[in-house]
Amino acid sequence: MSKQSLSNSEQEALNLHGVFLKKRVLSELASIHGMGVFAEEFGVAFDVPTAIDIVARDMRKDPNLVFVLECKRAYVRQKKWIFFDDMDRKCRISRFVSTVAGQLGHYSETIPGRAECHVCSEGYEIVTTGNARKATPDPIHQAANQLCRGYLGFVKLRMDQRDAARQPNENDSIIPVLVTTADIYVARFNVSDISLMTGNLTSGLAEQPADWVVLKHPFAVPSVSKAVDFRYYQSANPADLENWKQQFRESIFVVRAEKLKSFFSKSFRDQLHVIK
Repeated sequence: MSKQSLSNSEQEALNLHGVFLKKRVLSELASIHGMGVFAEEFGVAFDVPTAIDIVARDMRKDPNLVFVLECKRAYVRQKKWIFFDDMDRKCRISRFVSTVAGQLGHYSETIPGRAECHVCSEGYEIVTTGNARKATPDPIHQAANQLCRGYLGFVKLRMDQRDAARQPNENDSIIPVLVTTADIYVARFNVSDISLMTGNLTSGLAEQPADWVVLKHPFAVPSVSKAVDFRYYQSANPADLENWKQQFRESIFVVRAEKLKSFFSKSFRDQLHVIK
């Protein structure tokens, strides 16, 4: 059967769903030396069933450095994402899954090999339509929810697999990454210029471009899901106990798609790989 071209409207309808972005990200990951793609559309369940866009990994072992990726397409000319710094730079770099130790978090106030990376509390999508501009947190919040759901489902799956298999001690270091076509900025302003009467910023707001940031995203599920949400159970890891205010907050990397290869540089992965 001969191939037929789709109409422009049909192709644009597929563009809107981001399937082509995911395929390009798969291709980019496969071309990075020392990286590999483990799976595409990997099914897991956390609070509800979901599918992970991409599971990628560094090809070295001990630990197995695994990245759970969600791809989010945005019209670059019409939309940008602006993030606000968190009051506390300490974030969870990764979740470890060990045959012996179970699940534990690794926390740091600096991103390994990424000293310039901002750690943020929230983000807003600014949409430009003609001369009108609208800011909303919903697209970023929803994309982060989707990523957290897949990420935690994958962590739980690896925990269950390790318990069932009773394998020799082996570590997974699992990291969530949100890839976007939107331009990323960090808001810069003088806090003292925020009016306590109106809540408005009374001086100028500057934006600092960024290739990637860490977003500390709140993600809690109803208590009826304790059976699947391992985060409800007290951890024996001192770092988890010390940072319990992040118990239901997932630190995710938000990365511009154009900078994907720079983000997954060998030097950065080397820094992540030595974390034990």
